[in-house]
Amino acid sequence: MPKRIIIITPCFTKWNHGYSLTSVIEDQIRMLVRYGHSVKVLVGETFDVSEVSIGGVKFLPIMPVLEEAVDYRRYDDLWENKQHIRCAKILSPYLSEIIKDDDFVITHDIVFTGWNLPFFHGLKEAHLTCPCYHWIHSMPTAMFDWWDISSMGNNHNIVIPNRSHRQLSAEAYHTTVENVVYIPHIRDIRTFLDFGAEAIGFIDKFPKVLQADIVQIYPASSDRFTHKGVRDLIYLFREFKTMDFTVCLVIANQWATGRQRQEDMEDYIDTAQNNGLGPNEFILTSYYDPPNYELGLNQKFLKDLLALANVFIFPTFVEAFGLVLPEAILASGALPVVNSHLEVMSEVLEGRGMRFGFGSWTNGLAKPHGKQWYKSVASAIAARLQNEESVACRSLVRQEYNMDTIYKKYYMPIIEGNRAWKV
Repeated sequence: MPKRIIIITPCFTKWNHGYSLTSVIEDQIRMLVRYGHSVKVLVGETFDVSEVSIGGVKFLPIMPVLEEAVDYRRYDDLWENKQHIRCAKILSPYLSEIIKDDDFVITHDIVFTGWNLPFFHGLKEAHLTCPCYHWIHSMPTAMFDWWDISSMGNNHNIVIPNRSHRQLSAEAYHTTVENVVYIPHIRDIRTFLDFGAEAIGFIDKFPKVLQADIVQIYPASSDRFTHKGVRDLIYLFREFKTMDFTVCLVIANQWATGRQRQEDMEDYIDTAQNNGLGPNEFILTSYYDPPNYELGLNQKFLKDLLALANVFIFPTFVEAFGLVLPEAILASGALPVVNSHLEVMSEVLEGRGMRFGFGSWTNGLAKPHGKQWYKSVASAIAARLQNEESVACRSLVRQEYNMDTIYKKYYMPIIEGNRAWKV
């Protein structure tokens, strides 16, 4: 159920992407809006709202900007600064009034840095009753005397971006490990690589292209599926699936016009379904939002999709160069798997990449036959995907740190109140 969420970050007086916290909060906002929540962000009173273009969010530039910033070491030092303590006292009832109708509060570094101690005191004295989660973004080693989260009330919790520092954070904030939540930062490939609206819409319709263990994007003209080995790909992805990998094979097909082409495409869809690949696992882009993509995808859309892949299997059995091979590698860093029966494939990659004999029209070499052959090839590819560190790490980041995974795995349980709240 959508909640009314307020994010408090007084350190924001401008939207500066050179400041790492900006991208952290921006991704957080986009994620919360994506999942239907009403989001308000309290920022510094000099913040220029026109700098930010995030739909569905209300920025409120109301947090006072302190004339003299002080990096406090002790809580008692706050009382010696009349301007800061006055600010804190004014802020308390103000925050109470602003937040009274909200369901969930997020703060960033308010409970951590000495610069934010006046805001910490104001928030503490506001006596909020809704769940409050306080993000800290560095290792808590200083042990300041105001780091006592229990003094704020039973509904306040610390959030850190890793599991490793939970015990350290609990000790620093005089609380138990249960009151320290770890939520990794979002590093979503869609926002980090600035995906276009077309690719984002495609992922929304076919989420496995973002989430699956094994993903391939294969550009191929609709009249050359046989030569390009599309059935070989279907058989290999069938085998990946039997090994309990989640899979997504996207054929970015061009020139899918005319009755004959449509009949051919239906035949390949039937082949995929008969080999256990469902409509979210074998995708022809010409069927996505017809007729807009029957002639092919524009370059931006295709590059965005290519960036999602972790493997590029190229079972073509006739080729002069194969531009899609270097393009796929440049766009994604995917593991290349090429046809060893074609000398040109060894030439293009200078002998690199995994190589298997998919047959050759030029040399008169037969295409492979038999389920066992596809099974053995798929097993070898799957093993390499898991052991090739750069490919495996990129796949992990794509799957685990996108906003959908982070929301469902970490945010949704606490926002929906599935944690046990202390009264």
